[in-house]
Amino acid sequence: TDFDIFEDTHGVLWVGTKDGLCFLDRHLNIYKRFAHDPQDEKSISGDKVKCIYEDSDENLWIGTDHGLNLYDRNTNKFIRFFDKPFKGRKLPSIVINAITQDRSGTIWIGTDIGFLSFDPKTHTLINYDDLNSNGEKFLPPLVTSFFEDKSGILWIGTFQGLIKWDRKPNKFKLFSKNSTGNSLFANNLIASLSQDNTGLVWVGTWGSGVFQFNPLTGERIQFSTSTKSSICNDFVHSIFLNHKNELLIGTRDGVQMYLASSKQFVDYFSFNGINSIGLFRNNRVYSFAEDRKGNLWIATKIGLFQVR
Repeated sequence: TDFDIFEDTHGVLWVGTKDGLCFLDRHLNIYKRFAHDPQDEKSISGDKVKCIYEDSDENLWIGTDHGLNLYDRNTNKFIRFFDKPFKGRKLPSIVINAITQDRSGTIWIGTDIGFLSFDPKTHTLINYDDLNSNGEKFLPPLVTSFFEDKSGILWIGTFQGLIKWDRKPNKFKLFSKNSTGNSLFANNLIASLSQDNTGLVWVGTWGSGVFQFNPLTGERIQFSTSTKSSICNDFVHSIFLNHKNELLIGTRDGVQMYLASSKQFVDYFSFNGINSIGLFRNNRVYSFAEDRKGNLWIATKIGLFQVR
């Protein structure tokens, strides 16, 4: 994503932009922007912030177009991770697109050239550059997204398709083509991932709409402008499940919500009787977040919006 938003455990709202990282403490009414300073090695490593993630120890990880950062809350400074070789290993790319932590505590880092895992306890860094799926090798892909499902399986969205990592028996499987050689997710340019409350995986693409994927059966249903599913745009930047278990998708033309009863997408604002005064028409929606009060925050190309 080009614009990320995240609320941490302290209730602070963090907004990643192309001009740095913004900090908004709504309780103390404090706003601050962190920008890269070439003269300060403890400043954030790049101004274009692509992802924000808080781990189980309340460490805040920031991925930029110029490296990975760990924010030090005590000093308001940043520690640049892996900007130099670490135990003989280094990041395959300085462009960090996605970060997550699995239930074992391992940090996963997605870049423009593959992905890595980092164990913060043992400081073990593994670069998965020798990948194979069912005995067939594939190149380290551009990674856009991660999520760990309810059964502990890690799903990785890439520009080569969908990767499934099962820790037992520690194998990767690439969902890219079927037995006849046809692509499973149209152009396989996966931009976003999520899972709904029924266990179905939702796969957002750049240019082919969104897919509903059953991880147990492998069944896929495509929702796109060409499938008469009422979706407004085929570029899906983000997918979000809110506290009401409503599935929202952010597109290049606003926010859509999925109605399971009719298996159709509707405009989120119109359906909920909210007058958006045209602000989301032709507006790219990059990410969503919910705060502890249940307010929805939407990061878009033209700015940040709050829906109460």
